[in-house]
Amino acid sequence: MKTALFYNESFRIQTEVVTGEFDTIAKSYFRTSPCSLIQRLKARKCKWCETENVDLEVHHVRRLKDLKGKALWERAMIGRRRKTMVLCTACHDLLHAGKLY
Repeated sequence: MKTALFYNESFRIQTEVVTGEFDTIAKSYFRTSPCSLIQRLKARKCKWCETENVDLEVHHVRRLKDLKGKALWERAMIGRRRKTMVLCTACHDLLHAGKLY
């Protein structure tokens, strides 16, 4: 046997003003990801070949669902749920040539 309970009283508008101590400084929360794009660029490290202190380029896809997941770099982007990948110039050229697996 199932029982359904309904609230029979009406919702009243609260007319009392609540007094008390309140925070004078507003609490603010910022979303800071340890792997943000700026931090990845500042690291100056290619995500694919892991060479350091090289010129970097950012590979960007429009939508993650457009990636098929056939190539290893596509699976890496899907696994990280990220639309950008920081690559050195050589790796980025290989990616666009279809030779980066």
